[in-house]
Amino acid sequence: MSNLSEQLADYKLAIYNLLSGIQPVDGGGNISVARFNLIGLVKVKIDKLMPEGEGVQFEVQDLVNFTDTLDVQINAFLDPSAKFIHQTAPLTYIDGSLCTTEPVNNNDGTGYVETPTDYIRLQSFKMSLWEREVNEAITPQEPAYKLQTNTYTRGGKSKPVCVIMQKNVSGAIKKAIQYYSLDTDDTHTVEQFIYIPEVVAESVQTNLIEALTWACASKVLEAEGYSVASDNAKKQIIIEYQNLK
Repeated sequence: MSNLSEQLADYKLAIYNLLSGIQPVDGGGNISVARFNLIGLVKVKIDKLMPEGEGVQFEVQDLVNFTDTLDVQINAFLDPSAKFIHQTAPLTYIDGSLCTTEPVNNNDGTGYVETPTDYIRLQSFKMSLWEREVNEAITPQEPAYKLQTNTYTRGGKSKPVCVIMQKNVSGAIKKAIQYYSLDTDDTHTVEQFIYIPEVVAESVQTNLIEALTWACASKVLEAEGYSVASDNAKKQIIIEYQNLK
């Protein structure tokens, strides 16, 4: 039976052979040119943060300069990093998606709308009779949610509230936005519902690319045990958010 170091070497060799057959193409193939470009940007950031002399090269038992194996790690972290950026970047600077939906009237002044399958975060929600829009959905775990159970303390037309929650819809558990509130005899009409969607990394908008690649670099560095470098990459994400235009 082979020892652990031999198994690791075989594994990295298999990754190397896999990467050798990947060709960057547009409109087909395994990985697009846009995604390879993102991988390159992440590599540059990792190289800047790695301890002196280590760079982005990996060495393990007779197999040296396995820089290409880093492509696999970066590629695996790109989409989770894109999701992280859409979860944390300032709402003002993210291009949201418009959702057209019919609300469900709970017949008590409240109602709900199901969220799209790619929903990550609320950007703007407004019922036609509300005086203003809501830009953030609270969760049932927050103290403000308890106020919504009381008709005297819940949000109204002047100060509405949205809650993101799981609901039983026709026997299936679905994510929905419950809204508070309207008068019991009001017509429920959604005037605007804009949300932040989950996208693949290469679909992240241009002004968020730097933050995206720093986030990916942080995840890769953390996975490799470089906690200080990973933390430094996280600081760069904040800087990028502060410099958004």
